[in-house]
Amino acid sequence: MHFVTIKTLKQMDLLFTASCALALGQPAAGVINQIRGFLIERGITVRQGGVPLRKLLPEILTLMCSR
Repeated sequence: MHFVTIKTLKQMDLLFTASCALALGQPAAGVINQIRGFLIERGITVRQGGVPLRKLLPEILTLMCSR
């Protein structure tokens, strides 16, 4: 069995930033799902679709920046 080390939040954030830069050419739905997946890893759930994400994004960013 191959064991891997657990990534820190900072490492996960860097990976997310890099993957978002690569995803800019993708359709919006793919980018939205990628952001939702990133948030789920941190315990934040957002309903499917762009509208719920856009409504909650300012609140989410404030919450994440205060950590």
